[in-house]
Amino acid sequence: MHIFNKSINYTLEAVVYLANHKGDGMMLSSEIARRENIPYHYLVKIL
Repeated sequence: MHIFNKSINYTLEAVVYLANHKGDGMMLSSEIARRENIPYHYLVKIL
């Protein structure tokens, strides 16, 4: 059973990733998408 829909799940994954890497400086959205297996088109809408 899924508690969240895909968009919310991707958003949470991206926020957690950013929080865990907050001291790493700027990041490309394409790199976050690749590392977290988030479709790029979802990620750019979230950010």
